[in-house]
Amino acid sequence: MSEITEEQVYQWLADVKDPEVPALSILDLGIVRNVAVNHG
Repeated sequence: MSEITEEQVYQWLADVKDPEVPALSILDLGIVRNVAVNHG
């Protein structure tokens, strides 16, 4: 199983649309500012 990367997480978050403005993702709206992946 491959490790999850920050880039993958950002790609997934880009698919999470705002329910009130479906043309915008939560990344577009600035709701998510940073992603940190910890492989502990």
